[in-house]
Amino acid sequence: MIQRKSGETEPGNRKIQQAASTALYAVLVILALWVLRDFIPAVVWAAVIAIALWPLLLRLELSHGSRARTTLVALSLTAAVALFVVLPFILVITQAAHETHDFLAWFKQAEANGIPLPDLIGRLPFLLVLFGILGGAQTFGLLGLFIGPALMTVLMVLWRDWVR
Repeated sequence: MIQRKSGETEPGNRKIQQAASTALYAVLVILALWVLRDFIPAVVWAAVIAIALWPLLLRLELSHGSRARTTLVALSLTAAVALFVVLPFILVITQAAHETHDFLAWFKQAEANGIPLPDLIGRLPFLLVLFGILGGAQTFGLLGLFIGPALMTVLMVLWRDWVR
C-alpha cells in the first residue's frame, strides 16, 4: 500500500480542483462586473478623458519639471475637467430656478381660473374632441392631451374648408 503525504493529491483530483478554481474565478469576475455594471460607462468616459488629456499633462509637466508642480498640473487639469462637466449642470439649474417663478405664477392663475380652451376647440363636436384627447394621449403620452385636440381642430378646420 502506497502512503501519500497529506499535501499531495491524485492527478485526477488536481485537474478537478484547477477546473473548479477556474470556474469559481470566472463566476466571481462575472458577479463583480454585474455589481459594477452601472459604473462601467463612467469608468470608460474617465479613461477616454484621461487618454485625451495625457499629452497635455506631459507637455505641462516637462515645462515645469519639479514633482510639486506635477501635482499642481494634475490638480489644475482635474479642476478644468470638473468645470467643463459641472458648468452645464449649474447653468441648467440656475435657468430652471429663474423660470420657476413664472411657472408658479402661471400655475396659480390656472388653478384659480382654469386653463382656457382655444376658441376652435369649443366649437368642435364632443366626440371629435374626445377622440383627439384619447388618440393624442395614446400616441404622445401626457403631452398628447394637448396635442391631440389641437391636431383634431386643425384637421376639422381643413376638412370644413375643403368641403365648402
